[in-house]
Amino acid sequence: MATQINEKLAESVRNYPCLYDKKSADFKDKNKKALAWSDVAKEVGLQNGDEACKLFQYLRNKYSRDKKKIEGKKVSGSSTDEVREAKVEASSIQFQVRSPPSLIPER
Repeated sequence: MATQINEKLAESVRNYPCLYDKKSADFKDKNKKALAWSDVAKEVGLQNGDEACKLFQYLRNKYSRDKKKIEGKKVSGSSTDEVREAKVEASSIQFQVRSPPSLIPER
């Protein structure tokens, strides 16, 4: 059940770039972010926007920890069970990760 809420939350937040995209024009607008968090909370079934925001911060931090775990296991070559679990848990929030800028210079 918690996994379903996490996935719903990630999908809902994806619809509001002002909540996670620092390049968004509305990223610094506190009123728009508060309204967006309230909308997200309603969509997911949480009590209020603060609860949705805290849960999303937890998920984002967990994603970062899992990503580091995956990177560390790739280097050490140890058991893949933990890596598999981390990849599954991190997949729902992966939309925030941007691809690195192109290494080919523009003309």
